[in-house]
Amino acid sequence: MAPLKLFGSMGVLLCHSLLMLHSSISWAANARLPAIRKVGTIPAQWQGSVASTSSLRDLPEMINQNYPILVRESRRFQMINDEITSHLWSSPGGREELRSVYELDAFVSLNVRIEADLMIWSCRLLSPRLDTYLLETERIARSWLLGASHEERLGRLRHLIFRTLNRYPIDVFVTSIQGRFITLSAGSDQNIFEGEPLHFQRFSVKSVHPATGAWLDIASDHLAEATVVDVKDKSSIAQLTSLAYESALKVGDGARVSTIASRRLFARLSEQPAWQETDQDSPILATNASGSQQIQEFPKSQPSKLNREPSQTENRPDLEPAKEEPKPKATEPTAEAGSHADQTGATPEENSSIGQEPPSNPPTEIRQDNVFDSMFTNFLDAWRIQAGSQLWNYSQGAAKASSSFPIWLFNDFFGSGRLRWNPEAFSDLGLGVGFGPTSNGSFTSFKIGGNYLQSIPLAGLISPYIEGVRIGGRARFETQAVTGETFGGLDSLEIGGLGEVFGQYHLIEQAETIEFAAGLSLDIFSFGQAGLGGTKQATTGLVAYGLHAEAILRRPGNQWQWGAFLNTRSGTYDNDRGSLGLSSFSLGVLLETYVN
Repeated sequence: MAPLKLFGSMGVLLCHSLLMLHSSISWAANARLPAIRKVGTIPAQWQGSVASTSSLRDLPEMINQNYPILVRESRRFQMINDEITSHLWSSPGGREELRSVYELDAFVSLNVRIEADLMIWSCRLLSPRLDTYLLETERIARSWLLGASHEERLGRLRHLIFRTLNRYPIDVFVTSIQGRFITLSAGSDQNIFEGEPLHFQRFSVKSVHPATGAWLDIASDHLAEATVVDVKDKSSIAQLTSLAYESALKVGDGARVSTIASRRLFARLSEQPAWQETDQDSPILATNASGSQQIQEFPKSQPSKLNREPSQTENRPDLEPAKEEPKPKATEPTAEAGSHADQTGATPEENSSIGQEPPSNPPTEIRQDNVFDSMFTNFLDAWRIQAGSQLWNYSQGAAKASSSFPIWLFNDFFGSGRLRWNPEAFSDLGLGVGFGPTSNGSFTSFKIGGNYLQSIPLAGLISPYIEGVRIGGRARFETQAVTGETFGGLDSLEIGGLGEVFGQYHLIEQAETIEFAAGLSLDIFSFGQAGLGGTKQATTGLVAYGLHAEAILRRPGNQWQWGAFLNTRSGTYDNDRGSLGLSSFSLGVLLETYVN
């Protein structure tokens, strides 16, 4: 009955968790959009590092310097001083101070994750408690970055930031209503001009991502129309021209403004010929209908504007006004009222696929002297060193041996390199040595092996922290010599399969990330021999299963990253005399670095 009670309790707990999850998602999906007027930029967070010898070594500085400037350039919000935000955002008390003292409504964050052939840029709009409002991701091929100019890289970053911020559909809010005149939360600093027509809507969250809580769809109800009649730096006055119904407009309702810098960018891009993609994950683009390939050009800003921090002209140090921009010409395209973009909070261009790669010049040619150099230049992803304490036991009848805990702590060492064949597949190749005491003698061992793993992305489907699963195969050869025991050692070539889940957990306050993996291995083939009671016996088969887990702490800017691992293994080798049983347990530390 105990198992039934246990499963019953687990079932009740699972149902309760599902009901809580459904209730929280339903509440979030029906919530009215929060009013966001003042934001702070969290410093860019890096997962992985760019080697000092890499041709991309200047990229982190370019991103770190220009990302907060591009947020200002969007002219979407009033900005809280970067130094104040950087000093306070990482602690709960500091975030509360930003909210209560500096009137912060949201954060903007940028995360850069470095993989073998990719850089993944993720831009988020976050609540003051660091809950995700909006999330946009850009997967950028390393080959594109190598061939791109400074302005092209900057344009790609601008495109991601503007696309994220444009998904928030409200540019101005109603702060007061007096008859037919209303006061608005934005002015000339946000590109509000006299005579500007405004279409007021009430926005609410229609659906959210079940794992991250990010807004997916935004619903809107038409409320009123107005025309701007007076503009100041940070506020303006508009006159109502129509109402959907009596008293439809309330304080806090908002409208979009087509002349906001970020919206003007996408209005221009929407006029350009659409790309015909050959594959979602490929940077190759087919020619357009006219037979010629159009080169997409991102709007370029003046270099002097992007290489320095904007001056602070306000008396309050926490606010920095946006730079003034000339009023757009009448011929410049603007977003049409009542379009699909008005209902979802973003233009079709803003909701474009995040996996597309823009055309670029061919990457810089790299001279390669031979096949060996070419393989390591193009595919080598990371180096790893492991040191662990391994306890093992072999037994068959009177033939037995077991290792003892070494007084020097570690008795098993392994080094490996990772070859990245493509963004979703890699191999680990390495070799190791072991030595230490046994119950009545000592042992030495040498092993060499490798694996091949194919990743299957499952981001957000299982858990917000699990990114996917890996499946593949492995092979290894181990030779072990044991002295002073009735079991004399083992020479064995073993082949099997393995699978694992992998993911990451962000320590936001410490600006760190824990990457983890855990899985199962099954070895089913063995060729070799074992020393049993002074004679050698050929092994004719093997069935052994193992469990493994590891975690690595990624700190931005560190070339080497530390972690820990745990492995267990149990099984039997078949031979002419019977079966040789084995069991092992190892626990240790690892050190890893990316090559590129």
